[in-house]
Amino acid sequence: MRHTRRTVTVWTIGAGVCLALASGLLAQGRGTGPAAAARLALVGGTLLDGTGGAPIRDSVVLVRGDRIERVGTASTVPVPAGYERISTEGLTVLPGLWDLHVHMMYSGHPSPAAWFKHAAEFERVTIPASARQMLMAGVTSVRDLAAPADAIFGVKKRVASGELPGPTIYAAGPALAKLNPGQTTTGQFVPVADAADGRAKAKQLLDSGADIIKIFFAERMSPDERTAIISEAHGRGKKVAAHGSPTPRCGWD
Repeated sequence: MRHTRRTVTVWTIGAGVCLALASGLLAQGRGTGPAAAARLALVGGTLLDGTGGAPIRDSVVLVRGDRIERVGTASTVPVPAGYERISTEGLTVLPGLWDLHVHMMYSGHPSPAAWFKHAAEFERVTIPASARQMLMAGVTSVRDLAAPADAIFGVKKRVASGELPGPTIYAAGPALAKLNPGQTTTGQFVPVADAADGRAKAKQLLDSGADIIKIFFAERMSPDERTAIISEAHGRGKKVAAHGSPTPRCGWD
């Protein structure tokens, strides 16, 4: 079932109200169906356009499908015939928000020990629920920096296709980690044995759809191991993130 609900959703944030817009939002349509055909006029709110400019009072935002056509005020941008007029009077209109470090498998609880008891439900229940919560909070793009590959890449594809509501997901898949001898792990991490292994596993993640590579326990990696992973990612035009550690930056972004 495709989500073809109205492409505008209102969220309450603190004492104010944020009206966030993104490409289809709950519809997440990509050029077909009702989301693509919708013509909306958001009229009357105070617009913060994200450029750092002054707030625009009595704003008008014209939306056609998944594109914002025009932005202005009620006195400069008339609402054309055929547009559904939505009052935003008394509201603040904002671009969608980004969260550049999330782990949607946690769904609000930062303890892997708690959530990995439910690992079998990550793809079907937990990550879709987190994706919807993010969207309903006004977050329209996220960067997920360590989750089991099948679960996060599967949900990413379903959101992109419109099957699930959620923000645009940029995913690392599991983090490449240098484990101590005998250390056990979960599907959130992929162990790295040496430089060749690190490069091969980075390539495998990128081939599987990773948008970024995450390194964990970077301080335990040799310079050659870090360089192999980073060069593989950079050679594919992808960035590398690293979990906080005492190791100086060694080429990650």
